[in-house]
Amino acid sequence: MIFIELNEFNFELLEIASEKYNLPNIKKILKYNKTKTITDDVYNSGYLEPWVQWVSIHTGLSSTKHQIQNLGDIPKLEVKQLWEKLSDSGISTGIWGVMNGSRGNASYCNYFVPDPWSFSEKAYPDELNDLLSLPRYISKNYLSYSKYHSICLFRKLISRVVKSIGVVPFVKSFRILLKGLFKFKFKHFVFISWFEYLSVSVFTTYHKKKPSELSIIFINTLAHLQHHYWVGGKDSVSEEILFGLTVIDEMLSILISLEPKEESVLVANGLSQKNTNKDPPWILYRPKNPLGFIKAAGLNVERIEPLMTHDAHLFFCCKEDCVSAHNILSGARVKNKKLFFVQMDDDDKLKLFYRIDYTDLISDDECLTINNLKLKFYHYFKAIVVRTGKHIPEGVLLSCNLKVEDEIYNHEISKVIIQHLERGS
Repeated sequence: MIFIELNEFNFELLEIASEKYNLPNIKKILKYNKTKTITDDVYNSGYLEPWVQWVSIHTGLSSTKHQIQNLGDIPKLEVKQLWEKLSDSGISTGIWGVMNGSRGNASYCNYFVPDPWSFSEKAYPDELNDLLSLPRYISKNYLSYSKYHSICLFRKLISRVVKSIGVVPFVKSFRILLKGLFKFKFKHFVFISWFEYLSVSVFTTYHKKKPSELSIIFINTLAHLQHHYWVGGKDSVSEEILFGLTVIDEMLSILISLEPKEESVLVANGLSQKNTNKDPPWILYRPKNPLGFIKAAGLNVERIEPLMTHDAHLFFCCKEDCVSAHNILSGARVKNKKLFFVQMDDDDKLKLFYRIDYTDLISDDECLTINNLKLKFYHYFKAIVVRTGKHIPEGVLLSCNLKVEDEIYNHEISKVIIQHLERGS
């Protein structure tokens, strides 16, 4: 069985795009049996986020039970994930790119690649960490990074890709990159799409080299595009989204062909997005240099781990510094509104989480106040995007011939998979 985790896709958008632009493999999965998935989690609670919902799917538990709230919190997880449960039953797995997951104690997990933002987790076997070094460096230094160091890590990544898939397939993949660069220049989504295509290609090599009874692969390209480029309304397909969907259609062609029995292909989005063109503007801000801002604000930190978008974990040498940082960040204001959501870690007294919660328009000369200081906002922060898609709790599970109810909780997906595999074992 192959479980394709196509993160956050909007079903109706795929329908419109696949029909209008003849994307055959997207059309194919949309013809599978459709099960509505739901969750009781709501937006802006800190729970209706992919790094929470995919943990629910992987553990078979709602967020209120598994208690994972933030990206990178997976070391706190006290329950078994899907591949660990299957391993206990002697069922082999191959897990690729899953969000907020760890290999854990899954001795029958033949290969494992975590997401780039769960810094505590390593790939297995060790050679696969070559794929993570560059995206992890970029995610930590999103707006302030060394070109030289990035090039060194890029060479390391490409070396691993070429060793896995061969020179010819790698060279052929450049048509995707060149097409994107020609049309969109150096937009992030061009590199994201190309990287995920390469990731799928390397995954197929390990899938064939180390056959597993369940393989899972996570794809995030469309989630990014819906958040950033879903302009023109809910029924529109921007050129940026079309580019991403064309690459995804190729990925699906590769992945579906790996499973001789198509009824053993599952596709899910975990949760979905809705278009926000008619909503008030919601602006995503991000630090230009996270550590630079933290030092300017007078916080005494040991290290910082920036996460996926506008959030980070801070680590401290002593509890007093952690408490002080919590109070300072909690008191930060822009136009008399709180700038950050701040949360102490329940288990680690030397760690805290913070997220930029201010989403209104900020003028060029606006200042923020923090720790009795007045700092120019745009000296330290950058407006990344006016959001075009936001999370909604309704998702879908697409299956070819599996018997699944018309509506289930998303955390019940793992039960569907376990029952199918145990019947076949």
